Amino acid sequence: METNYLRAFALVVETGTLAEAARRLNVTPAAVSQQIQVLERQLGTTLLGRAGRTVAPTASGRRLAERCVGLLGQVDELRAWVNQAEELKELRIGTINTALHSLLPDALARFTHAHPDVSVHIRSATSAELFDAVKQLELDAAVCLHPPFALPKTFAWELLRQEPLVVLARARDRQADPHELLRTRPLIRYDRSLGGGRQADDYLRTNGIVPAAERFELS
Repeated sequence: METNYLRAFALVVETGTLAEAARRLNVTPAAVSQQIQVLERQLGTTLLGRAGRTVAPTASGRRLAERCVGLLGQVDELRAWVNQAEELKELRIGTINTALHSLLPDALARFTHAHPDVSVHIRSATSAELFDAVKQLELDAAVCLHPPFALPKTFAWELLRQEPLVVLARARDRQADPHELLRTRPLIRYDRSLGGGRQADDYLRTNGIVPAAERFELS
C-alpha cells in the first residue's frame, strides 16, 4: 500500500476537502481523488462520503484515519533511521525572512557552539512553503508563523515569540487613536499573500476599518 496515498487520505480527513488537501500536497484535486479511490479498491470499502461541500470519513474511513497518524509517524521514523549516516551530521532548518534577521542568528550561534560537528543548512521561504517542506521531510524544523489550522499530530510546535500588531505613524501622530489613523491616513500594507499581511488585513476587516487611501504594499 502506497504511504503517500495514506498521507493524502489523512490530509483530506484533517481538512475536510479534497481541494485543500491537494493545495497542501501541491497536486490537483483529481490526483488526490484517484489516490483515495486506489485505497478504497485495495481495502474493499468506501472511505469518504460527501457532506455538502465537504467530505467526511465513513465508519471504515474513521478507523483508517485513527491508525494513519501512528503508522505514518513510524514510516517517517524508519526512513530517518535507515538514511542516517553517523559520519555526517546535518540540520536542515527553514525560516521566514523576519526571523532570519532577528531570532535565528543568536539561536544558531548557541547551537553551533554546543554542536560544532553539526552542519547547518538554512532555507528562507514563506511560512506556507516551510510548513510543506517540513511535512515532506525536506526540512528538520522551521521558524515560521503558526498555520491558520490545527497542526497534524506528527508535528511539534513551540512558541518562540508572540508579537502584537502595531501601527507605525509619524511622531506628531503619537497621541492619535490608532484606528482613526488607519481610517484617515494613507496606508502602507504588508504583503497580504504572507501570514503577517493576512493577519493585518483580518484585523482591519474585523474592526470595520477601511483605509482612506493605500499607497504601497510591501513584500
